[in-house]
Amino acid sequence: MWYRKVLWACALEEDVAQLENGDQSLVGSAGIALSGGQKQRVALARAVYTRASVVLLDDVFSALDRKTSLDIFRRLLGDDGLLRKERTTILLATHLVEYLPSADSIIMLGQSGTIVERAANEELRMSEEYLKTLRFEEGNDQLIRLKGLDDEPAADKPQGKGSAQNASASELTRKTGDLSLYKFYLNSVGPLLSIGWLVLAAGYIFSGRVPQIWLRVWTKNGTTNHAVAYFGGYLGFGFLCALFSGACIYYFMIIVIPKSAQHLHRLLLDGVLRAPLWFFTTTDLSTILNRFSQDMTLVDQVLPMAAFTTTFDLEAKSPLYRQFTETATGIITVRAFGWKQELMNENLQHLEHSQKPYYMMYCIQRWLNVVLDVFVAAIAIVLVGFALGFSNTATQGSIGLALLNLMEFNQSLSMLINSWTGLETSLGAIARLKSFLAETKAEGLEMEDETPPSKWPQRGSIRLTGVTAKYNIGDVQSRPALQNVDLELRPGQNVLIIGRTGSGKSSLILTLLHLLDLESGRITIDGLDMSRIPRQTLRSRIVTIPQDPVELPGSVRYNLTLFSSSGEAGSANNDKEEEGAMKHALTRVGLWDTVSKRGGLDGELDDVGLSGGQKQLFSLARALLAVRNRQSEGGIVLLDEPTSGVDVLTDVDMRRIVREGFAGYTIVTVSHRLAASSDADVVVRIIGGKVAEVTRNSSEVTS
Repeated sequence: MWYRKVLWACALEEDVAQLENGDQSLVGSAGIALSGGQKQRVALARAVYTRASVVLLDDVFSALDRKTSLDIFRRLLGDDGLLRKERTTILLATHLVEYLPSADSIIMLGQSGTIVERAANEELRMSEEYLKTLRFEEGNDQLIRLKGLDDEPAADKPQGKGSAQNASASELTRKTGDLSLYKFYLNSVGPLLSIGWLVLAAGYIFSGRVPQIWLRVWTKNGTTNHAVAYFGGYLGFGFLCALFSGACIYYFMIIVIPKSAQHLHRLLLDGVLRAPLWFFTTTDLSTILNRFSQDMTLVDQVLPMAAFTTTFDLEAKSPLYRQFTETATGIITVRAFGWKQELMNENLQHLEHSQKPYYMMYCIQRWLNVVLDVFVAAIAIVLVGFALGFSNTATQGSIGLALLNLMEFNQSLSMLINSWTGLETSLGAIARLKSFLAETKAEGLEMEDETPPSKWPQRGSIRLTGVTAKYNIGDVQSRPALQNVDLELRPGQNVLIIGRTGSGKSSLILTLLHLLDLESGRITIDGLDMSRIPRQTLRSRIVTIPQDPVELPGSVRYNLTLFSSSGEAGSANNDKEEEGAMKHALTRVGLWDTVSKRGGLDGELDDVGLSGGQKQLFSLARALLAVRNRQSEGGIVLLDEPTSGVDVLTDVDMRRIVREGFAGYTIVTVSHRLAASSDADVVVRIIGGKVAEVTRNSSEVTS
């Protein structure tokens, strides 16, 4: 079975078996529930599964440990590899030289992107200059021709515990007239503003009805008697009605709605920012996008005006948003695999599904208007018949006023019903917002109330005692990411964390940042219990370089100082000094030449066009600035695969910069490159979320 062979060749069988629902498990938007290596292997498996005649592989082994990458390379590209047997043409871009012996042809690119050398593998390996460039050393050349496959795909076995549920399925039920929703919405306005609005609304309604009563009195007493006085009174009441109307519109649109919208948006934003990490691994990002886009549009505009929009219409748009955002993110993959037509058809299906509720509501509104017209016409017939049959029971003025009110009654009744139904259905946005806030619990705990000293952590000592950590502590069936970890890291040590992809290396980093909850055990940093420190304070005191570089819209300057306390405006001398520090940091990592040619510090970071490896260098420059601004002799620096996207030479330079720039700091590095062990004082091997080995002598570390 081709599917099973691809899983085996890409070393995904073990990872799939660990997932709750096997290969039917939901991995979240952009694969957020997977590690970096797992996402890379899934992407590779997708390319292999297509059985294309030409496969382009761009540094597909950068996030994998050495053993896993060699196994996958041998199974796919070895002499008996899966792609070899399929006679697939493969173009592999890589900075890892250990794969070169299996290549039929090698192309070497220079710094400027031009071809430096191109030849068959046998010819190119004879070049002394070429070997020197790749920094081969005699006795250290372990490049061997990968021959044979000593293992075969495992036999078919059940994958997971059943099909996963559709992430976009939502509960669309809500009781009509739920008073708690009205209370929730009015609380966002505040009692004083609500009372003020009610007073103005009452004044508007009263002033709107007085002219009709005045007109009846005028016609009853005769239109020729005191005509100027009656007309002046009618004009005055009309002006008062217009005044109250303007006051109501101004008060409601300029004061009430902005305050309510800002309050509800702040609640929603705080809920997302305070959500624990497991929330983002289990929640489709299109749902969050829907809350901030469609629902906030309702809160800002549609809900206050009580226009028609239904809960079903909004919820039906979530799949449409998800498909659009994910397609935009992976447009290169879509084009590479030729999925354009399939995704267009899927988009049209989602669009049709999302528009059905709108057209249904539109038809209901039209039918309602017809019914109301017929109803008012029937009342008019009864009124005229009553006036003709009982001519002595009512005056001509009262009958005329009744007919005038009857003509307005149709419009008023239609507006009342449409506004009421629109208000009820539009409250779906408030219902979803209220439910979202209730279900999205903040990650902080009441016990996190201890404020550490301003220089904490100054020494950088870390001690983990019996630590078992989970993404979601409330899910009793989920497997812990870390299990019974006992580890002591002394101040100033350089610690390397190694292990297979998905073994729990990054989970250890997340636990130190308190992004994972502790099921048991204790973590102390410089003698302080981490569980007592507010999480935001903890994370702001630790310098971190994540596996996926953070890049936000804005200038280079903004991205460099984003997480820096000195990003605030200061004196001219301080600004000049800070700018010099930025240039020095970028020069140190080798990026200033590139940045200076494309707008400098004030240029947009997107316009600079950094590659994956350059983004990691940019993250290192930002970390150097953060350490400089801390003005402390020690601390903690966490590095999660900081050199996975760079070549060997750059890797050596980055490790040197880390040693020099973070001297005195406790450095915890997650890496699959064994060369990093030469700088490490302690090497920790993690297998299955457990500490399998702690090596104090880095020379003992093997693959």
